[in-house]
Amino acid sequence: MKSNSYLLNWLGHENCYMIRKRRLPLGKQLKSWRKAIVAYCRQQKKPILGLLILFLILQSWGELNTFLNKPAGSSPQESFHSIILSPIFHFASKTYYYKSKQMAKTIDSILQEENVPLNNTLISKVSLKIARLAHQYKIDPFLILAIMKTESRFDPEARSYAGAMGLMQVLPIVIRDLKKDLPEYSGRPYEDVLYDPMDNLSLGVHYFSELLAQFNNNYNLALTAYNMGPTAVIERLKNHQPLPQDYARKVMRYYRNYQNLDISFIENI
Repeated sequence: MKSNSYLLNWLGHENCYMIRKRRLPLGKQLKSWRKAIVAYCRQQKKPILGLLILFLILQSWGELNTFLNKPAGSSPQESFHSIILSPIFHFASKTYYYKSKQMAKTIDSILQEENVPLNNTLISKVSLKIARLAHQYKIDPFLILAIMKTESRFDPEARSYAGAMGLMQVLPIVIRDLKKDLPEYSGRPYEDVLYDPMDNLSLGVHYFSELLAQFNNNYNLALTAYNMGPTAVIERLKNHQPLPQDYARKVMRYYRNYQNLDISFIENI
């Protein structure tokens, strides 16, 4: 094995030598390499760089495995998981957690500015929930905020004349319709579910994501369907009848306002 390997030079030839001579535990060194990759890529704000580095490790796996003289008892699958998959999952989870916390901080500041009828503890929980749901469903968190403001003015106990409840003004029938996708909510009294801010957000955002998929990511149609029901929207489209625009325009106005906020100012509040 050549000592001037490009990979081993990057990892630190002396450390690899110490591992081979059993003077430095392999697991400890792998952990330090993994931390170094994550820390460097986070500092440089280039997450793809970490994946490229890990790809180089994958490309040189045979070379590295031979040099480190792995014990006979370890399988290739175990080695692959410990060096390749574990750092990737670790890096991805850390990056996701960091971005969610940063977005939650911004949402928290917006909600504080809106003077919402929530205490500080609940604002923090709602903010983190919105950030995580936005990431999960690939929906802009500012759009979720805009829907909440239009629907309930951020009041978790709001109830409409039609029976819609909570932050996202979800109807009890939605729980039944989403029984297959979200079965955990179907066995409980609907008022307990819909007046719980976390459950209401989960149901509302999931429902809106389904409407977006149903209407090919057309925000205007999806928002109108969220307001008046998808059946009514489809029926009007079939009959070439005009759709009401007030609700969708109001949501999009709030959405643009949130997008245009000075985030640097918000984060310093």
